[in-house]
Amino acid sequence: MVCITILTTVLGEKLCYTQAMNHQLILNEPIANGLDVIGDRWTLLILREAFYGSTRFEQFCERISISRATLTRRLNALIDNEILYKAPYSETSKRFEYKFTQRGLGLMSSSLLAVQWEADWRENNDRQSSVIQRLHHSVCGQRLSPKPVCRACKLPVRFDEVNWLDMSEQLDRQLEEIRASNAKHRKSKPKPTDSELEKDPGLVSMIGDRWTILLLIACFFNTKKFDAFINQLNIPSSVLADRLKFLIEAGVLTRVAYQANPVRHEYQLTEKGKSLFPFIMSLRQWVVENMAPSSQREGRLIHSACGKPLVLDVVCGGCGQKPWPEDIELK
Repeated sequence: MVCITILTTVLGEKLCYTQAMNHQLILNEPIANGLDVIGDRWTLLILREAFYGSTRFEQFCERISISRATLTRRLNALIDNEILYKAPYSETSKRFEYKFTQRGLGLMSSSLLAVQWEADWRENNDRQSSVIQRLHHSVCGQRLSPKPVCRACKLPVRFDEVNWLDMSEQLDRQLEEIRASNAKHRKSKPKPTDSELEKDPGLVSMIGDRWTILLLIACFFNTKKFDAFINQLNIPSSVLADRLKFLIEAGVLTRVAYQANPVRHEYQLTEKGKSLFPFIMSLRQWVVENMAPSSQREGRLIHSACGKPLVLDVVCGGCGQKPWPEDIELK
């Protein structure tokens, strides 16, 4: 039996909710702080390699070409936040390996969705496809195909069947929460370079940039027009044009004319972009459940198919049961 360790590829920006002045926010600093723990590009790569079985310092160094000093800092941060822990190779060994805590194991749902997404959408996906084909659910004996469902009604969670309560009234305020937290915690990171994308053309490169993930969040709030992005995100027009081009080239957005004279365009999520939604919701839910104060865990996301607050479960597509780490085999 193989206890699967966890890949998590995290929103570079902040997805969260809290209660303030009788209003619930999707986006807010407390959950932003939680996502900051695992939102660094190097950290994402470290956690991804952990999913593929890396546990030792030298393995991480070799497989992601990271400096020893940077790796040490990121591993220590993950340990400090109780996502990883350090264990000796053996009772007599002075060397250590890095394993997931129970909190870290809670990232399994988003990890499975991330690997499935890369297997489905990434062009050079041999590694991801190999892993997803080898995953089996020991409870039913079938290949494990992760399926995101609503906990209340057990139906699949679709992009257009999730509503934010009071969204229209609170959108500006929610986006201001992201901007304020972004300015407080760190400066915007540049778009990944071509060389970085060549090394890692998957989720890490796509959503590791601050402005890029802000645009995706705005798109999930149904923002589509160039001026609307500028007004809501306070993003420089040159940066916006650059990031929109990047997302179009990545196949996540498409540019569509909505007016003929003069010609004007809007930016819509493609099926590839919409398919990121369950992963983002699963990741957000992990932060809410594991790092948010208990008073801030009541959600305002509603699954319109059943009318219940959305709690997303990732189940085995074969038997419909939620897989636990000890139930997953890598054959």
